[in-house]
This record gives sequence, C-alpha cells and structure tokens, in this order.
Amino acid sequence: MIELIKTGGTTMIFLLIVSVVSLGFIIEKFISLRFERKRLNNYKRIIEKHNFSISDLSKVLKKDESTSATILKNVLENSSMAKDENTDITRSLLRHEISVLEKGLEIIEISASISPLLGLLGTVIGMIEAFSAISSQGIGDPSVFSHSISKALITTVVGLIVAIPSYAAYLFFSKKVEDIVAETDKYATILTTSLYGKKNV
Repeated sequence: MIELIKTGGTTMIFLLIVSVVSLGFIIEKFISLRFERKRLNNYKRIIEKHNFSISDLSKVLKKDESTSATILKNVLENSSMAKDENTDITRSLLRHEISVLEKGLEIIEISASISPLLGLLGTVIGMIEAFSAISSQGIGDPSVFSHSISKALITTVVGLIVAIPSYAAYLFFSKKVEDIVAETDKYATILTTSLYGKKNV
C-alpha cells in the first residue's frame, strides 16, 4: 500500500482520504438504515394485526427515536385535530425526516463524483512528468519516464475503484430511503384511518 501511494504520488493521498471518508459514511448508512428498517418492520407487524391496540402501540413507540416511530407518534399525538390537519402535519414531518434519512448520502455521492476526477488529475500529472523526462533526457532509457507512466495508470485505476462502489452504494441507499419513506407514509395513513375510524364508531 505504501509503495502504491509512493508510485501514485500526491494524488493517491487525496484518493486514499476520499476512499476512507466514503467507506466510513457507507458503513454508517448501512447500520442506520438497517436499524430504521428493523423498527419499521416491528410497527408493520403491530399495525397489520386485526383490531390492534392503539395504547399498546403508543407504549412501544414512546422511547423510540427512529423515523417511523417519530411519524407514527405524531399521528397519535395530534389525534385531537381534524383528520385532514393531522395528515398534513404528518406529511410535513415526513418531508423533514427524509432529509434525516438522507444525511450522509451527499458525501458518498461527492466521493463517487470526484474520485475519477482525481484519478484523471493524477493521469495528467503523470503524463506531463513523462514527457518532461523525455524532453530533458531523451527516450534512450525507458526507465526515465516509466515511473511517470505508472503514476498515470495507477491513479486512474484507483480513482475508478473508489468511484464505482461509492456510486453503487449511493444508488442502493437512495432506494432504501425511498422504500422506508413510502412504507412509513403507508402505515401512517393506515394508523390515521384506524384512529379516526374508531373515534367515529
């Protein structure tokens, strides 16, 4: 690894930093979205039960700070309001929670975007050094410019190695956020309908 960094030069150091930052956010996002999915699945099972107990659901939600719990608690806490007003507040809160779920995704996306550019920068620097070596010392000895060519190739490859998984992770997590938000909205609507239906009985 040290030799690789030495061969790639300064650009490799920046690529290494970008890769570490991207990996850190990928791990964090994987853990946080897995937790969100687990909590949402728990509430799905409760709400999907026939004649589920709203008081029991409220007790389960009480100490939970997940996105799904926040939305469902909001529905229950605003039950004294008109149904349409409660629904509007819930949708507004859900829009806020989307930004919470998406936190960190922009860093992964930026990492995916700038890694190939850093690789390209390293390539250009390597080619400039290679042609400078040729112009000053001639082409009789290939070793004169082989190091610069290696730098150009290595930074390009490493840039793509960092960018491709980062972009794949960004798309994957974006879809996970979209699914969680859609299901949270669905079960908030079911809870609202059930809550106001029972009040009208």
